[in-house]
Amino acid sequence: MTVLRTTLAGLIALLCAALPGAADPLARPSGEVILTISGRIGNANTDEGSAAFDLAMLQALPAATIQTSTVWTEGVQDFSGVLLRDLLTAVGAEEAN
Repeated sequence: MTVLRTTLAGLIALLCAALPGAADPLARPSGEVILTISGRIGNANTDEGSAAFDLAMLQALPAATIQTSTVWTEGVQDFSGVLLRDLLTAVGAEEAN
């Protein structure tokens, strides 16, 4: 599970392309929350006004794959996961001024 979280965090950083927009309502997570987004969002699913995601919710979002090399791996590796722009759309992130 730690490798998956590390890979997801790396993908979010690598695939950062923020495109805010409207989103469908978020269901509450039924599993362990592994990602929470807060701030200027219009689509929360917690009482605190943040958006919480479990693994199943993240896996339900569109995925992208990139090929790259890292200092931690040998040769070119494939990394798959959700794009940051899709996460920001899902939470209805507002553009910062």
